Amino acid sequence: MQTNFISGDFLNGGINNFVFVKSILILNLTFISYFKVKHMKLKLTLVLTLFFACNLVAQELKPAPEGITAESVINDYINAIGGLAKLNKVNSISTWAKTEMQGQEIRITSHSARGNKFYQEIGTPDMTFQKQICNGQKAYIIAGGQRAEITGEAFENLKFEAELFREAKYKELGVSLELLGIEKVNDKEAYKIKCSLASGYEFVEYYDTETKYKVRTENQMKTQEGKVTIISDFGDYRNVKGVFYPYTLKQEIGPQLIDMVVTLIQINKAKASVFEVE
Repeated sequence: MQTNFISGDFLNGGINNFVFVKSILILNLTFISYFKVKHMKLKLTLVLTLFFACNLVAQELKPAPEGITAESVINDYINAIGGLAKLNKVNSISTWAKTEMQGQEIRITSHSARGNKFYQEIGTPDMTFQKQICNGQKAYIIAGGQRAEITGEAFENLKFEAELFREAKYKELGVSLELLGIEKVNDKEAYKIKCSLASGYEFVEYYDTETKYKVRTENQMKTQEGKVTIISDFGDYRNVKGVFYPYTLKQEIGPQLIDMVVTLIQINKAKASVFEVE
């Protein structure tokens, strides 16, 4: 069975912006479903790239200082999280994170590797709700005992989200950048950059003017009810073997707010077998 699964920006803020946390983070990748847990119907909005609570009130943009460009902001971010030489030594990222929904502890395990490989598992300590697997050539989502192939535009978006440290490859990936100005994110000024792909997919990223870290992403996800705006805030960057990753993520998906905390990040530990698809 095949389906055009809608890809979002899961935890994309440092590891592909997390992949849990992408950048975490990676992502993108939101799956909404209903499950019965302990005789209760538990509505779960499960976020995969993956995304801090924020409001949607438009804020006034300030012009960026002369000489600052979208490319220079991205370069400063790459240097702030460790520099290109260190990033190139990272071949895989494994992330364990948790959140709470309706009193249930939700655990998110993510692995991403070069070659657009991605694995993510979401569930409680007692059961698994959903898995996503991408070997770079094919991708599947497994839930409720059924498996569906991710195809078309959704598959291309998933590969883009799974790209390790994609910010360093924006030119190679054909991403057009536009520096819109400076806007406050959680009371701190950030450069606002519009990113556009040839496919027409667009998203917005915010980079702190002082720390240079990525602190927010905004994109839209298609649902049966129409487009939903996803806002992801990243924080608590920590050093993991010379590369800095965000350890907290707050994501707003329409009216749904999700706070995630990373409990562990491992570098170059992902096993090749985890990305295998039949």
